[in-house]
Parts: sequence; C-alpha cells; structure tokens
Amino acid sequence: MKIEKPQYYVRISMVECPRIVIINGIEIERDDEGYSVDVEIPINHYIRSGINEFSINIGDDSYMDEYVSPNSKCSVSIVLKGFTDGEKVEYVVGDIQYQPDVSVPLENRISVGRKLGGYALTSERYVPSEDGQDGFLSRVESAPDPLDEGGITYTRQFKAELPFEEWPFLSSEVFFEYPIEEESYDQLKQEIWPLVVELWDIFEKKDLRRIREVFEPRSIEYDRAFYKEQGATIDEMMNALEGFYEEGYPLNRLAMEYMELKVSYGGNLVSVVNAGTGNGTILFYDKDTDMNWFFEATWMRKDGQWILTR
Repeated sequence: MKIEKPQYYVRISMVECPRIVIINGIEIERDDEGYSVDVEIPINHYIRSGINEFSINIGDDSYMDEYVSPNSKCSVSIVLKGFTDGEKVEYVVGDIQYQPDVSVPLENRISVGRKLGGYALTSERYVPSEDGQDGFLSRVESAPDPLDEGGITYTRQFKAELPFEEWPFLSSEVFFEYPIEEESYDQLKQEIWPLVVELWDIFEKKDLRRIREVFEPRSIEYDRAFYKEQGATIDEMMNALEGFYEEGYPLNRLAMEYMELKVSYGGNLVSVVNAGTGNGTILFYDKDTDMNWFFEATWMRKDGQWILTR
C-alpha cells in the first residue's frame, strides 16, 4: 500500500532527560539539562528515500545522575503520516526507548515498541512482513561517544519511501565533529568565521536580489520535501524579510548582542534560516570537497568585535 504525500516526523517525548536527538548525522534537538518536551518535528528535508538513521545521544552516568529523577523518561520515535484513499493515516515506523535510571544495568536501559525486521502497510496498521515491502527497521546499535567519555549514542536504521531524490548534502562522506580541543576549535574558526561574516554582509546591505539567489536552492528543496508549490518557501521568506526591513527590524549584527545563524548549503555555502536568539547550528556544504560542516555557534561582541564562540 502506498502513502500519498508521505510526511516523516521525529517524535521526541522527554521528561528530565539530557539528550541529543540526531537524524542522519544532523542534530535535530538538544537539551543538556534535560528539560521536558513532547514535540513532533518534520524531517522530510533531512532524510532520503531508502535507508536512514535516527539516534539519541546520552551522557555518562555521573552527568545523567545530576538531572534525572524517578519520573524521567526518554523516547524517540519516527512517525509516518499521509493519506490513503483520501483518508489520513499515521504510523510509528521506529522507536528507541531509553531508561534514564542510572541504577539500572546499562544493557537493560533500552527497549523498543517496534521490533527488528521488515514491515508492510495496511489500511489500518504497520505490520511485520517477511518481504519488508513497505519498510525496514534495524536493531538498536550502541557506540561510545568519541567526544564525551562515558557517553553513548544509540542508533537505529529505518527505511523511508519518498517521492524525491536524495538531498545532495546527505551524500557527503565527511561530517563535522565538534572540536573539544582549543587548537582544533581555533582552526575551524579560521575556516568558518569569514564565511559567516560574508554571509551576514548581504543582510546588512539589504541586498534582496542577492539574498534570494543564496536562499533559493535550498528553498526549492523545502518546497519539494513538503509538497508545496515551487517557489512558495522563498516567496514567504522574501515577503517576511521585506517587512522586517520596512519595520526597521534589527538585522544589523552590530546593533545586537547576540545573533543566531542557521546555515544550510547552496553552491559552496549558505542559507540563513533564522536569526534572533543566542545560539544555533551552522551547516556548511562544500561541493568541491564534498564535506559537511556542522557548528554550534553563538554570536558575541567582545572588545568591540563580533566573534563566534562556543
């Protein structure tokens, strides 16, 4: 059975559980202090038609013990929504349930609702199937976190059926790992900071034509991912930006103490997705090197200069 306009979400249900939720190597949600949340985030623009991965990263026991309580829970699910014969349908196609209680043996902290194997879609259910004609779900794999001694990343693979090609940045073989040494951080800052400044300059200049050129490639992909009319996303953004400029919205970085940039690829770099709060994720895709760069960043003004800090 085929789903019309399939829409995939990651459902994050947390109570007092520090975590990082990751889709195909991309950080989707993070809370180092474990605040509670119950949310669904659309992910069509982060996944491919075929095999994908979803992960949850958990800190070491001593860190977790500072934040968890007897009421803690940690659940990540992949949800498929769409239409069949005009009727709305919704299925959970994969999940990872983590028990945050550090007194529980490590091997007993993971459970799942959906078991390993192939799946088929019926009009009412997503059921196990030997041929796996409509879906596949792997076992939960665990691996040490290379950037956090004692931390663990739990990962499952799931199969998605989508009516569009893979996004180019997902084909990259090299994904950025957050630098934990000052030397590697400084080197990365030298590479990325000039690119961020160059990017923001076009907003300071209020160059709407150039901004549209920068944003359009990824915006068209958003349109495809969410079944919008081509050009709808970029038109919405440009209309909003024109309004910000008319109202004197403080987009000039020199007038703000903090500035968030979320950047995706387009040519050799760039698309600013949002600006306004104190921190965010920067993603660069360089076609020449076939590399993705992910960076947690905060804009701060120090000694009269804007810098990118950890």
